[in-house]
Amino acid sequence: MSLDKMMTNRRQWSDHLVAAGKSHAPALAEKLAAESLACGINPPDGLDAVILWLAGLLQYRTGAMVAAETALNQEAVDDVPYREARDGAAVELYTLLSGVRTAASLQSNALAEKWMVKMPVPETASLLYTYGKNVSGALSSDAQTYKLIGGLTFIPQEAAQALKSPLDTLGQALDDLAREGHEWNAALNLRDLTIADWARSYSGLGHIFEGLFLLVNEPLLADRARPTIRKRRGEEIAPPLPTTQADAATVTPTEPTTVTPSEPA
Repeated sequence: MSLDKMMTNRRQWSDHLVAAGKSHAPALAEKLAAESLACGINPPDGLDAVILWLAGLLQYRTGAMVAAETALNQEAVDDVPYREARDGAAVELYTLLSGVRTAASLQSNALAEKWMVKMPVPETASLLYTYGKNVSGALSSDAQTYKLIGGLTFIPQEAAQALKSPLDTLGQALDDLAREGHEWNAALNLRDLTIADWARSYSGLGHIFEGLFLLVNEPLLADRARPTIRKRRGEEIAPPLPTTQADAATVTPTEPTTVTPSEPA
């Protein structure tokens, strides 16, 4: 399932930072060690491992954010069959209840009250379900047979039986959609939390790598690593990732373009 443009931009800027850290870790550690020795300070062991560790932290946060976004998008798709079931059952139930109401109107107001169809049939699915349950119960308790205009007959208990299938389908669909709504809210909250975690890591680690690259006189890499508000929001499109370490060191970052922010679906 594809990501929206803002999430794609966030991931790509993260990928730039992770790729720079991983591909330049040995050279960066060597230059940092030389800088330290030039200042008369012995560098610590394992500088390259620390740089790789920092890149790995951001890579983890990015993966968690993308996974949460994908799960949220999937939740939005999962409820489609339940919505279709709800809508189909609602149409059938509305038609049947309208017929019952018409039959009652051909007799008397008292009968409309008895069958609980005096009020208009609602169109909202949840209200329609409650209305239908009440009508079904009233019809089930009426054992009479009614003669209508034109010699037709109306048997309330048979009408109640006809209401059963769409009522059951609509009730189940409403329950399914309520459950999906809770799951979607949970997925949305998780997605928002992972974005917040990623933004904190991206900003912090981005500034660390920017400073490290400036310290060893790599201004192009520092520019690519520098986190900005628009990058963090996913409003800037990242250039293609360098394919080799040499490319990462020599390619000048292109001026990013701006996209219009949009809320996730």
